[in-house]
Amino acid sequence: MTARDAVASLGGTAAQLAAQAEPVYRAQPGAIGDIAGQFTASATGATDSAKTVTTSVDELDGAWQGASADAFVAYMAKFGQAATSLSEAMTAVAADLATAVTGLQGAKDALEGVFGELHDNATAWLNANPDKTADEKRQHVDSLAAGYQGRVTTQVDNAEQAVSTAAAAVRGRTVDPKFSAIPDPGTQTFTPAPGKPIEWTPTPPQQTSPSSADKQPAGSSGTGSGDSGGGSGSGGGGGGGGGMGSSGGPPAGPPPGNVQEWIKEAIEVLRARGINVSEKDAQLIWEIIQHESGGNPNAQNNWDCLTTDAMILTRRGWLKHEQVRAGDETIGYNQATGCSEWTRVTQVHHYEDAPLVTISNSRWSATATPNHRWLRVESRRVPDAEECGLCEWPTGVRRRGKTTKGGLRLHLAKMHGTRLPPADATPAAGFVTTDRIASHTRLMVAAPAKTEQGLDVTVTEAAILGWIAGDGHVETRKHRPSMSIAQSKPTFVVKLRQLLDGVPHADYIDDRGGNSCGPRHQFRLDPDYAVDLLRRAGNPKTDAVAQVLAMSSEQRAAWLEAITDAEANAAGYIYQSPGEILEAITLAVYLTGRKPRVGHVTRKNAPTAWAPEAYVRANLPTVSGNSLTKKPAGRGAVWCVTTDLGTWTARDGDDVFLTGNSNAAKGTPSKGLMQCIDPTFQAHKLPGHDDIWNPVDNICAGVNYAISRYGSLADVPGIKATHGGGGYVGY
Repeated sequence: MTARDAVASLGGTAAQLAAQAEPVYRAQPGAIGDIAGQFTASATGATDSAKTVTTSVDELDGAWQGASADAFVAYMAKFGQAATSLSEAMTAVAADLATAVTGLQGAKDALEGVFGELHDNATAWLNANPDKTADEKRQHVDSLAAGYQGRVTTQVDNAEQAVSTAAAAVRGRTVDPKFSAIPDPGTQTFTPAPGKPIEWTPTPPQQTSPSSADKQPAGSSGTGSGDSGGGSGSGGGGGGGGGMGSSGGPPAGPPPGNVQEWIKEAIEVLRARGINVSEKDAQLIWEIIQHESGGNPNAQNNWDCLTTDAMILTRRGWLKHEQVRAGDETIGYNQATGCSEWTRVTQVHHYEDAPLVTISNSRWSATATPNHRWLRVESRRVPDAEECGLCEWPTGVRRRGKTTKGGLRLHLAKMHGTRLPPADATPAAGFVTTDRIASHTRLMVAAPAKTEQGLDVTVTEAAILGWIAGDGHVETRKHRPSMSIAQSKPTFVVKLRQLLDGVPHADYIDDRGGNSCGPRHQFRLDPDYAVDLLRRAGNPKTDAVAQVLAMSSEQRAAWLEAITDAEANAAGYIYQSPGEILEAITLAVYLTGRKPRVGHVTRKNAPTAWAPEAYVRANLPTVSGNSLTKKPAGRGAVWCVTTDLGTWTARDGDDVFLTGNSNAAKGTPSKGLMQCIDPTFQAHKLPGHDDIWNPVDNICAGVNYAISRYGSLADVPGIKATHGGGGYVGY
C-alpha cells in the first residue's frame, strides 16, 4: 500500500487529495524510460549502420577513381548525412523522454512524502483523541488535509508540466535531411545508360619503399576485444557476467579503498534522498559490484555471445564467424507469428576474451557467455484426458494391468490405431540468460520456418528430389544423364507410383529385392525430364543443402517426408553417411520446427572398410532446464550477430538451435560498477547524479533500482542466492 492509498482511506478532504494525485500515480516512468532506451538503441543502430556504409564506400573510393566513381561516393555520402540526422533526432527524443521520467518520478516521490506526512499527523491525532465524536474527528482530519492542498497541487502541476514539456519537445524534433530526400540512383550520372560514358578506373597501387614495407601502423593489432568486465542479466540492473561471475559465495573481506569510498559517498547521497540504506549495506553493495564488474568503474559488457567454434546458418549455408557479413540472412524467430523466418544480419560482433559456460544434457549442448540470451517458453500443463471419444474406456477396460494411469495415449494406439492430437505450438515468452536458466525453464531451440519458394520445382518434384537423395542414383553420362529411384518395400512402391503419376518415367522390375521385401522396382526418370530437373534444381546428391535452404515450407516438408520414407527405420531414425545429405536432413528437420539429434553409429566387429554411419532423429523443439548441467568453460574468444528479429540460428558441434541477440546487439550494453543498462539508469538515477560512468552516480542508480524492485538489498536475488550457498544470479 502506498502512502496515497493510506490517505485515501481517511475519506473526506484527504480522499479528494488522493484522487487529485491519481494521474501521477497511474503514470509509468519506468515504461517511458524503456521507450527512451529503445530510441537510444535505434540511434546507436543508425550510427553503426552509417559507419558500416561509410567504411565500405571509403574502401571503394580508395580503390577506384574517375568522374563516375567520385559521383557515386558523393551520392553515398547522403546516406551518412541522413543517418546522422536521424540518429541525432532519436537521441534528442530519448533525452526528452528521460527528462519526463525524471519529472514524473520526482513528483511521485514528493507526493509520497506529502501523503506520508499527512497520514502520520492524522492518525497521531486520532489515536490521541479516541473520545472525540465522529463529526469532530471528520472536521479535524478535513481541516488538516486542506493544509496540504497547495503542496499536492504543486507536485501534480510539476508532473503535468514535465510531460507536456517533453511532448512539445518531441513534436518539435525533425529529421533533416531525410532518407526519402535522397535522389533516385537511376537518375545519377554514375548510373550506366546507352551513350553515357562511365569513368571507373582502378587507383594505381601505392609505391612502397623496401625500408617501410615491414612497418606496422600504430593500432593495427587486429580485432580488439570488448571490455571483459561486467555483464547485464535479464533483469533491469545487471546480472552475473563479470567479476566472480555466476559461481562462488560472497566475496571475502572489505572492498578496495577507492570502491569503499565510492560506496560510502553513494550511501550518503541515497540517505539524503530518503532511500532506506545504511552503512551496514555497504558490504552487500560491494558483493553486487564484485560479481557485476569486479570493481572496474569502466566495465562495459558487450559480449553476450557464443564461442568462435559456433557457426551461423545463412542462405549461403553454414558460415564461420569470420565469413558472415552484414547483409547475410539467417533463420530467426518471429515472436509475432510464432514461426521462424529469414532475417537480415545487420552487425557482427567479435570479442577476444570473455567468460564461458557450457550447458548440456545427454542429447544437447552449447557453450556461451553467462549472459547470452536464449528464447524461453512458458511452462504449461496439458490436462490429462480422462475418456476415450471412440469407446467407453476406461470403464471396464484394462491397459497393461489394473491401472488406467496415463493410459489414453496407449489405449488409442492399441485399440483404435490412432494418436492423441498434437498440442498447439507454444509461442516463445521472451528471453532468459545462460546464468538464469533454472530447473523450471524451457528453452525454445527450434520453430517451424515459414519460407518462400526459391527453388524452381513443384512440391511433387521436391519429393522426387528427396527420394533420389535417399534411395536414388544420379547417372552422370555426358550426353544422356538420368536419375532413378530403387525401392523394394511394397508400401513405398505404391507410394512412388502415386508420386510419379504424370511424371515421364519407366518402371523396371527385377528380383534383387529379396524374398523378405519383394521384387525391386527401379523408377528411371525420362532423360530429357531428368536433364531439365537437374538444370532447375541442381544435383539431389551434391546440392541437397542448397536445395533445402531454397525450398518453401511445403516443398521442404515433401522432401523430408520422402527421404524419411527412403532412409528411416520404424523408430524414426534417419540413417545416412556423414556428408551433404546428412547435413540437408538435419536442416530440414530443424526448419520443420523440431530439434535435430545427430548421432554417430559404432558397430561392433565392423570391417575395416566399413563406411562411417550416422543418424538424425526429430526431437521436441524445447530443452528442459531440469535436464541441463552448467559447467564453467574458462575464457575465450566469442562472437555474436545482430539481426532484424533479434534471434538467429547457430550450430555448436552437431547441435543446431535458435538463439538470441545480446544486450550489445540491442544497443544497450551494461555499464559501470553496478552494470546498469541505460534505460534502468535513466529511470533510477538521482537528481544531480546523471553520469552512468561516474562510480557514485552508477551505485546510486543501481541501489535505487534494487531497493525499489526488491524492497531491500538483502532481498536481491543474487545476494540471497550467494548467501544461501548458491551461485550469483544478478539483480
